[in-house]
Amino acid sequence: MDGADPEKLVAERGLKVVVDQGAIRLVVEKVVAANAGIVETIRAGKTQALNALLGQVMKETKGTAKPELVRKLLAEVIGVDI
Repeated sequence: MDGADPEKLVAERGLKVVVDQGAIRLVVEKVVAANAGIVETIRAGKTQALNALLGQVMKETKGTAKPELVRKLLAEVIGVDI
């Protein structure tokens, strides 16, 4: 592996972190729409339930989304402060 181009390795192995807010927001909106029960639980004050949605977004993006950004977008879309 000596001399291998780091950017090439990241691309080949699918290790690039996605920080495109537009792309992640689409996934977040899809997950929120499909999980009305969890969303209501979060809106009722149980913000720890946000982790369930975070996990689903990470699964949808194959772990490439930046978790901090996902959490921020989930809170925005749901309309809660975290």
